[in-house]
Amino acid sequence: MNRFLSSRWIALFSLAFSLVAVPVFAQPVGTTPSGSMLGGVIKVSAASGQTVTGTELPTIIGGYINIVIQALAIVLLGYLLWGGYIWMTAQGDSKQVDRAKGMIKNAIIGIVIVASASAITTFVLVQIGGSAASGSTTTCPSGGAPPC
Repeated sequence: MNRFLSSRWIALFSLAFSLVAVPVFAQPVGTTPSGSMLGGVIKVSAASGQTVTGTELPTIIGGYINIVIQALAIVLLGYLLWGGYIWMTAQGDSKQVDRAKGMIKNAIIGIVIVASASAITTFVLVQIGGSAASGSTTTCPSGGAPPC
């Protein structure tokens, strides 16, 4: 049992550290042709007719929130699959079947909560003027600022 718990801790810490963004300073600021780190992205987006700013606070916050929500959805999907595996391997043991049913129920409730949180986050971020981490801002057909 001790060995099993230590492998869980290792997996938990590995997941936690893999979700931490680590800055990479491969190129100093200001060395791209347009004078910023986003120079190449801005050139490509301008050529395609899109505008990329990506520096608005709601866009940055939305990006981080969406990453967390997506990670939670993946964890809950794994929990759902684990519950299904326990149910399949229960071999008629009513305790195991009840445990698996509880896990599946909790995973589905968690997925509904995460989906609701994603929808609420997207709505709120769009209402305060940013995008939900798409990297661009919303524009109206008339060229004005939202709400249209």
